[in-house]
Amino acid sequence: MAGHASRRRRGPSRRAAVRFTVFALITTLLTLYLALRIIGQSFGDHYSIQARFDNVSGLRNGNLVKVSGVPVGQVTEVKVVQGKALVRLSVDQHVRLPADSEAVIRWRDLIGTREVYLTPGQSTGFLRSGGEITRTESSVDLGSVINSLGPLIGSLDPTEINRVLQTFATALQGNEGNINQIVGNLNLLLTTFGSRSATIDQMIKDYKVVTDAVGQRDQEIAQTVQNLQSLAAAFNANRGVLTTALAHLRKFTGDFNSVTAGNVQQLSQVVTTTRQLLNIAHQHSKVLNGIVQGLPSALQALMSTQSGGHFARASLVCLNFVYTPTCPFPEVLPPAAAGSTSKLGAKDKATFGRLAGLLLLGAVNGGRS
Repeated sequence: MAGHASRRRRGPSRRAAVRFTVFALITTLLTLYLALRIIGQSFGDHYSIQARFDNVSGLRNGNLVKVSGVPVGQVTEVKVVQGKALVRLSVDQHVRLPADSEAVIRWRDLIGTREVYLTPGQSTGFLRSGGEITRTESSVDLGSVINSLGPLIGSLDPTEINRVLQTFATALQGNEGNINQIVGNLNLLLTTFGSRSATIDQMIKDYKVVTDAVGQRDQEIAQTVQNLQSLAAAFNANRGVLTTALAHLRKFTGDFNSVTAGNVQQLSQVVTTTRQLLNIAHQHSKVLNGIVQGLPSALQALMSTQSGGHFARASLVCLNFVYTPTCPFPEVLPPAAAGSTSKLGAKDKATFGRLAGLLLLGAVNGGRS
C-alpha cells in the first residue's frame, strides 16, 4: 500500500503523458494549418505571374491573392520597375486564369491591410507561369484623398453650416403632414407603377418590335439618308442654276402680276363670256350635231360634237393655211350625199381646202372691215 501511494505521488503515468503529447501535436498541426490557410499559403504546387500598378500603397509581401473571394495565393514580391510597381503573385496550380483577367488592389480590413483581387476574363487562352496581367486597377490612397479634401473642409465656416442646418430643421418643423403626404404620394405612385407592370412590359415589347423593325430596315434608311445627301450635294453643286431659275420665276411672277393686275375686269369678262358660250353650245348640242351631220362626209369624218353632261365635247382639226389677198379657188364643189360612207379622197381634200380657204379669207376680210 505504501508503494502504490508513493508511485501516485511521483507524477502522471506514461499513458497520460503519451495522450497529452499526441493531443498537443495534433493541436499544433491544426493551428499551423489554419494559420497557413489564413495567410493564403497552401501545400500544393504554384505558378508565378506578375502585374504592374501605378499605386500599391499598403501592399506587402505575403498579402492574399483572391479569386471570387477565395484565397488562391499570395504576394511574393513588390518592387519598382521603370516608374511602376511590379507585383509578383504566387497562384495555386489548379487555378487557371484567362489571359484577359484583371488584377485589382482592394482593402482587406480597416487597419490598412491590402489584398490582390483577380477577376477572370473571357479569353480562351490562359496565363502561364511567368505571364503578366495587363489589365490592372491601382489602390486608392485614403490619405491623399483626405489631404485633398483638407482645403475644402478648412474653407467651411462652422457657423454657416450650423445656420444651414438650423434653416433646414426650421423648414421641416411643422411640415410633418406634408412630408407624410409626399411619402404617401410616392408610395401611391410606386403602387400604380406596380399595378401597371403588365402595361409597361407590353410597352417595352412594342418598343422592342419597333426598334427591331427599324434595325431590319437599316439599309433602306441608310440608302434614304444617302439619297438625301446626294440630293443636297446636287443642289449645292447647282446653286447658280437654281438661283437663276428662281430669278426667272420671280420675274415671270412679277410680269404675270403686272399683266393681270390691271386687267382683272377684262379677264373676268372673258371667263364669263367663255362660260356663256359653252352653256349655249351645251344647250344647242343637238343643233350643232345637226349642222355637222349636214356637212359633207369628209368634214363629218373630221368634226364631231356631243353632249358630255354639263359641257359640250367637240373634235376639230388643227389646220394651217397660207393667206392670199385673192381667192385662188373659183368655186366649191357640192357636198357628198347624206349617209355616204366613202373615204376621204383627193377630190374631197381639195374641196375641203377650198372651203377652208374661203372661210379663212372671209374671216380676215371681215376683221379688216
